Amino acid sequence: MSNDTSNDPVVINFFTLITPNYPTVTPEGLIDTLQFIEASKAFIKIYDLLGTAFYVVKKDMSGNIEKLYKVYNKNPEKYKYLNDLILGERGDPTKFAIDALLWLKRALEFTVIFINGICEEYKTGLVNNVNNPDRIDHLATEAYNKTLRSYHSWIVQNLFKISPAD
Repeated sequence: MSNDTSNDPVVINFFTLITPNYPTVTPEGLIDTLQFIEASKAFIKIYDLLGTAFYVVKKDMSGNIEKLYKVYNKNPEKYKYLNDLILGERGDPTKFAIDALLWLKRALEFTVIFINGICEEYKTGLVNNVNNPDRIDHLATEAYNKTLRSYHSWIVQNLFKISPAD
């Protein structure tokens, strides 16, 4: 049996169309700021595919991306790397970009866990609701509980709870 995959069809999906990609960390541990911000901006378009239920998540992530752009654009050379942006705000009491970066990181973690859950259920054929196998709200809740819940007040936690439609 041959391992030649040259005649296999190329699978094109949302993830193959996202550009630019997240930057590779340099050997010195540096991350290109602009490439990171632009990749994050492209990545959150996934929420357009998931519908209005995820509007708040997309809006929050977009806001954090805009905050990073704002700081980066003040001095692109100075903030060429995320590392510089973080160190540049170390003495600033407002810590505007550091906070935005932290919340963006948390939201990206939420997204990755959520998408992994969808993929796992797809691979295993699991469904969470016999009457509506396309529901994914339980996966969003699981991802939220693993990534964001501990950082939110009980008010926000209760706002996030998704109840199945009747």
